[in-house]
Amino acid sequence: MGDPADIFADRHRSVGERVAAFDRLGPELNRAVWAVLGDESDDIDVRLAAVRAVGRSRGAINQLARRFHPPALREAAVAELERLAQLGRQPYFEDRLRTDLQELNRDPGGRALVNLGNTFGRDPRVLEAARRAAQDSRKDVRSTAFSVLAQVGEIDDVLRGVGDSSSDVRARVAYLIGFFSLARQEDIAALERLAADADAEVRAKARAAMRRLEALPLPTSKQSEVRPGDPQWVTLLSKLAAKVIADREMAADLPDEALQTGWLGTRGASPAELDRAEARLGVRLPPSYRAFLQTSNGWGPTSFAIDRLFAARKVVRFIESEPDWVEIWKDSEESTGLRSALQVSTVTDNGVCLLIPSDAKEWETWLFANWIPGAHRHASFLAFMESELESP
Repeated sequence: MGDPADIFADRHRSVGERVAAFDRLGPELNRAVWAVLGDESDDIDVRLAAVRAVGRSRGAINQLARRFHPPALREAAVAELERLAQLGRQPYFEDRLRTDLQELNRDPGGRALVNLGNTFGRDPRVLEAARRAAQDSRKDVRSTAFSVLAQVGEIDDVLRGVGDSSSDVRARVAYLIGFFSLARQEDIAALERLAADADAEVRAKARAAMRRLEALPLPTSKQSEVRPGDPQWVTLLSKLAAKVIADREMAADLPDEALQTGWLGTRGASPAELDRAEARLGVRLPPSYRAFLQTSNGWGPTSFAIDRLFAARKVVRFIESEPDWVEIWKDSEESTGLRSALQVSTVTDNGVCLLIPSDAKEWETWLFANWIPGAHRHASFLAFMESELESP
């Protein structure tokens, strides 16, 4: 019959062959399973077979406690989480769960809460702990608790956060509904309520969630206008914008104006703005980065890793904005670069963009992240942005 992994990942095979290959898999999984699981362009029956295979592995709960599209996959994943909860915990995981629950009994908002759903799924004790934390007086604890409940399929609990007193929590709830709900009528109604919230961030998150659930269409694009600035950068940024907008997940979070104009930036920085930034930082910025800022004084997102490139006035020294991160990496080969680096983007779980000052005309530009681990290095800021355009 051949190795199942060689069959289920091969799109030249029939759907029936690929499903059967998944159904023959034992508890040991590989990267090919994750690739099929996350590929929205693949056949739904094959991806459902992948969900079942992950469920049989028992140790890959984190792959089930995630967002799936279309909703049928999310529904199947939650069903697998429920089935696993009925089977009970393996000894190693049972010991870990008991330890985490003891910690949460002392403090419902303790660090153990963050990964509770990802690690232990729909165990009744997990649901109880998360529901208790959702009543905590601290808004960050409530936000985390709602995240746990959303991951394991308890959207009805999440909907109770629509009326939370904190706008931060309401924004988080809107985000979670968009990622984890099955687009039920009550979920859409909750998002419509949040889309009329008094807080602008809550409204933005609700609209993005409705787009993800296909309850709100993306704005129609307008006629492209001629953009001022460096022609090379105008061309590159226009292509990058088109790539981002074509990705449904990233497009959902964009403001209407960006979707309509196909431009994810702003006006270029003036000479005076660049002069002030350079005087504040005590450096002369490299040519390709200066040309970028003169074309668009900030931009984003560029990819899953970089949410927003800063305007000139927001560029900071990395050691000043993230001293703990620099300290953690003090014994690495990146240490010297991190201590001198300029942070030119927001920090997310997926990374940060850094310029590394040097005597060269162009400076090395890093995508730096713990998951890499370390840095993806590029000869210049232009080379970094070209890599963002070319990345999958």
